[in-house]
Amino acid sequence: MSSQEHQQVMTLLQETRQDFLKALQQVAEEDWNRCPREGSWTPAQLAQHVVLAETAVLEGLLRSLQREADPQWQETLGKEELIIRLLPARRRKAEAPPHVRPREEGLQRQEAVRLFEEVRARTLALAQETERPFKQHTRVHPLPAIGKLNGHQWLLFNAQHLRRHILQLEEMLSLLAAQP
Repeated sequence: MSSQEHQQVMTLLQETRQDFLKALQQVAEEDWNRCPREGSWTPAQLAQHVVLAETAVLEGLLRSLQREADPQWQETLGKEELIIRLLPARRRKAEAPPHVRPREEGLQRQEAVRLFEEVRARTLALAQETERPFKQHTRVHPLPAIGKLNGHQWLLFNAQHLRRHILQLEEMLSLLAAQP
């Protein structure tokens, strides 16, 4: 990653960490396990999904960095702006892959915060390692529309995926506030 790309990744990861923790604090205790509308997740389930997804991305990225560089890694170039602009957009509902879907009961708030802080700290520590050839190591996203991403893009994905769920949590808070 260039120094500019590195700075962008670090900024996005740190900003979304702070914004997510702030949004979680805004959920009233009585709303933590309430569904804002039929068929949607509760704040507890959303928090669990975030932890599961962050962990899956980090572990996948670490595995890809242990393998040989992808000789066709340059095929992934140019997706950065798409990840930054479109991933957080909530115009369409996205279906989470089965391995990152939350359980029925979600997580308790303190457990969600603890697990999120742990996995985000590990992600930030990895992203800080500027000597790693992130772009040369790739992994295919489980959703075909996203396809193959390089390590730099996976770090951007983690930040912007969280941005998407911060927006979702803000929507949930509005809907829950309007309920009796």
